[in-house]
Amino acid sequence: MADSNVKPVVISYSELCNPDADLKAKIEEGFGYAGLGLILVSGVPNLLELRKQLLPMGSVLAGKSAEALAKIELAETAYSVGWSHGKEKLREGVFDVNKGSFYANPQYDEPSTDLELQKKYYQDYHPNVWPKEDMPELEAAFKALGQLMVSVGELVAHHADVYVSSKLGDAYQAGTLEKVVKTSRTAKGRLLHYFPVLSDEPRTHDSWCTWHNDHSSLTALCSAFFTSLADPTTEVACPDPASGLYARTRTGATVKIAIPKDHLAFQIGETSQILTGAVLRATPHAVQAPKYPESTTVQRDTLAVFMQPNHDLPLNPPAGIAPEAVAVGAWRPGLTYSEFSKGTVEGYYELNN
Repeated sequence: MADSNVKPVVISYSELCNPDADLKAKIEEGFGYAGLGLILVSGVPNLLELRKQLLPMGSVLAGKSAEALAKIELAETAYSVGWSHGKEKLREGVFDVNKGSFYANPQYDEPSTDLELQKKYYQDYHPNVWPKEDMPELEAAFKALGQLMVSVGELVAHHADVYVSSKLGDAYQAGTLEKVVKTSRTAKGRLLHYFPVLSDEPRTHDSWCTWHNDHSSLTALCSAFFTSLADPTTEVACPDPASGLYARTRTGATVKIAIPKDHLAFQIGETSQILTGAVLRATPHAVQAPKYPESTTVQRDTLAVFMQPNHDLPLNPPAGIAPEAVAVGAWRPGLTYSEFSKGTVEGYYELNN
């Protein structure tokens, strides 16, 4: 049962742009122990235009021929670059066929020219692949919205750092998360397409995407864009008010997250939980499909951008914080980010390597 009494914290873009603004209370409410692990940012410049430009392309891309999609499907990257559909397992033994994804780095087409890095850390450093022949307009739209989302993420990370420093003092290296976002060459954008659901069983909160934590540092997320099968480029209202994104708190509340069109959502990932000594907390989230029969004729698209460290960052909690206090997901003491990420992602896929 969703808890309608818990609401996401909203911070205005203008507030974020002031590095000296005191946002610690809002950061704690949203990202702290009792929070949703999520904050909304309102009034983001150019967001409406860029969202409207890119998000319908998710449905258009998903409707391309199998031959066109095969050109941009890279099994050798664990499906973390290019197109992926039906390869991911978020439930044990069950492949996720409800959504398809197009992954690309919105900032760097080739994050590194080092071929050894590209081979060893393929999930992070493999060059982008774009459908240049079948959908040439996708690249510019993806990069424009993705780069905007990262730029706002830098501001969120700055204020999150200020809050963590206020709690941990000198034990926390000031500016840790902001540095992660600003210096990373491996941000990952994911254009998500949710296919119509044809079954008529009761909808659970995770009927379109099962419960999971993000494992990066910070995730930016757009308001979802619904279209009909008959017209995949024109936005329509979601036909079921219970459908959409849900988050679960440590107090047991399940909260539906409504993201207005001119807002971005920012979610804390497991990496930030580790690096901040669990002052910031990742929370599970899921997506519920619309009820039957409305679910058979609508599709949903959004863009998520995962802001993560470069591959070699040691994932250690701050001095004096016990490992068990921050333990989450596939992490264990001594891992670098790439080792942590690899263990997490490969848990979602059946790989041949």
